[in-house]
Amino acid sequence: MYAMEKLRTLLIDDNADHLNLLEKLLSAHSEIDIVEKTTDPTKVVEKTINHKPDLLFLDIEMPVKSGFEVIEELTEAKLQSEIIFVTSHDEYAIKAFEYAAFDYLVKPIDPERLKQCIKRIKEPKHRIFHNKVQKLQDTYNKLIYKSINGYTLIEPDDIVYIKADGNYSIIQLTNDRKDTFSLSVGEIENDLNENFFRTHRSLIINLKKLYKVNTKKRECILRDLENEYICKITKDRIQELLRIMR
Repeated sequence: MYAMEKLRTLLIDDNADHLNLLEKLLSAHSEIDIVEKTTDPTKVVEKTINHKPDLLFLDIEMPVKSGFEVIEELTEAKLQSEIIFVTSHDEYAIKAFEYAAFDYLVKPIDPERLKQCIKRIKEPKHRIFHNKVQKLQDTYNKLIYKSINGYTLIEPDDIVYIKADGNYSIIQLTNDRKDTFSLSVGEIENDLNENFFRTHRSLIINLKKLYKVNTKKRECILRDLENEYICKITKDRIQELLRIMR
């Protein structure tokens, strides 16, 4: 299906207004051929059999059947289409990938984000990502977070520190790499193991990268290859850190 000039597309959302808005946004993309749209999730399998779509834009929270239940029905029927979940709730992101979704869009849909999604789905390389995300997580215990450009898989040992930036978090990685994610430091902390330590309400460090603790300046010096990073630590956390290190 990837060699086709147009992508036969089925739209599913229980909210007719959202459905019409999505249709309008997709009308700007000549490579998309909307074969049908529906507000009834119970009809998806039937419509998929009839239209054989290449692509489904599927809402997650719907009455009677959720988007995840629809995917399970499609799988049981051995029907294969690329899935792009569309929802108002960002917390479903990880579960969306567990169901082998190609991508995940949050309402209100950003036209530029939609454009990037459609561009990627036309590239053959997306299939590797689509099929291997869960395997990568299971095999290498990687973290997966939403960044500005999509989703990023992170090896925990590659993290140097995590710092809050308003409603976002900046993760400093090895080799002086850095990325920004739409999660709080606290949310990321829940995914981390005992190798990480919160030195401040807005800062978490990787203890494997800890080189020195300056108790007078209340600083932790982290080292990664030839790079050094200075991170603040509060007075009460210094004692806890020293206790752990002992």
